[in-house]
Amino acid sequence: MIRVGAVGGIMGVIAEVWYFQDYWRPPTIFGVGIVGIEDYIIGFALFGVGGYIHSSFTRKEIDFDRQTKAKNRDFFFSLAYRLC
Repeated sequence: MIRVGAVGGIMGVIAEVWYFQDYWRPPTIFGVGIVGIEDYIIGFALFGVGGYIHSSFTRKEIDFDRQTKAKNRDFFFSLAYRLC
């Protein structure tokens, strides 16, 4: 849950910058309209709780000892190339 939450926190910050740059700029702890710690906390909570709910309902856990290569790695490279 901690690992998933940490990734979710980063995604919360990215979502704030990406989606809300021209929308609504609410006041934060550090000022108005900037990325704040609140974005990280919300992303952490949403991903962490979602990850916990998924693992509790499916009884599945991530096996970090068994690692495999990415199956569709070329897709991500081509997508990144097209976006740039």
